[in-house]
Amino acid sequence: MVLTLLRTNNSGEVDDQDEGESDDYHILAEQDDAEAQFELAKMHYIGSGVQEDDEKAVFWYRKAAEQSNIRNLRS
Repeated sequence: MVLTLLRTNNSGEVDDQDEGESDDYHILAEQDDAEAQFELAKMHYIGSGVQEDDEKAVFWYRKAAEQSNIRNLRS
């Protein structure tokens, strides 16, 4: 599955479509999908599709790292 980074709309608010897509990432991340965990971490870090939250970003980066997802840690 190819995952993409979601973007907020021009007003800086999260689009309804992005909220639904971020829910999909969250479901996959909870199922230990390392790529989804990494993408969700990036989203929380920059506030793209979700509320910006450094603590959640670190949580999801660590979850991805725990799965030895070294390729993602270099991005």
